Amino acid sequence: MGIHLSREGAGKPPLYHLTEETFKIIAPAREQLAKQTGVELDLFGDVRLSAPHAALFLALLQSVPDVPAELKQTLETAVKEDFALLALGD
Repeated sequence: MGIHLSREGAGKPPLYHLTEETFKIIAPAREQLAKQTGVELDLFGDVRLSAPHAALFLALLQSVPDVPAELKQTLETAVKEDFALLALGD
């Protein structure tokens, strides 16, 4: 279970796998992202995370302890290279 973060586009391999454990850890940032943008990460659904939304999510994660560096790096890359991420739930 978890969420695969992939670069938007056909046939792109996952950049990061968000585990259920990490999903729980980042709950405060996920909830704020949903309140501010309507983008809700879901373990069972799929959602598109635009580069501006990835930037906001990254900023929200700064106040959350124990966020994996790989997750932050994935979001930073999406922002720097200006591409959307697909968050695909299992």
